Amino acid sequence: MAKGSTSADEMLEDSKTSTDCTMDSSKDVENGNDSGDETVPEMPSPGAITVVTSLKDYEGDNLYQKLDSFVATHPVALINRSWCIFSIDTVDFLSRMGFDIHSFEIDQHPHEKNLVKYLKQKYSHAT
Repeated sequence: MAKGSTSADEMLEDSKTSTDCTMDSSKDVENGNDSGDETVPEMPSPGAITVVTSLKDYEGDNLYQKLDSFVATHPVALINRSWCIFSIDTVDFLSRMGFDIHSFEIDQHPHEKNLVKYLKQKYSHAT
């Protein structure tokens, strides 16, 4: 064995002596009884989810400028597809974390192909 290395038996023996497996009965969080000083943070209230179906109310002279305005207007703006499980999970997660979300479901727009092409060029990303 190399100098300074520890055998598996020595590591096992160390773990037996250094691991404290006792249960603190004053903290029964599972049953709602926590008499300790530590507090469990509360989950934030769910954020609002606004599904945007039209870009007509956003500033811009053309559809691409309106899409850019949508993104710039909202702190959390998602451009997604209504059927995409990753989009669904993202909206759900961000909402549960308390974020207000504006979601533009691009697959519901009549010019989806042109908008997707524009986004791919602008952000150099395929999806």
